Amino acid sequence: LGGLGDRAATPHLLAALDDPAPMVRRAAGFGLAALADPACGPAVLRHYRERAEDANVRMALESVLRALGVE
Repeated sequence: LGGLGDRAATPHLLAALDDPAPMVRRAAGFGLAALADPACGPAVLRHYRERAEDANVRMALESVLRALGVE
């Protein structure tokens, strides 16, 4: 979804960050990084702090935060 470049996908990708499968959360993170939608910043930061126990998910969420310029 992120590769399409349509920020209408942002809420769907954010919802996928709650999926039980780490690889789905990882893919959602990279999709959000591709979109770099500033509207997702607070939710991504919250997921990064609270639910990024998987290294792959953590890496994807870090990509989003970098794309948004969040340190």
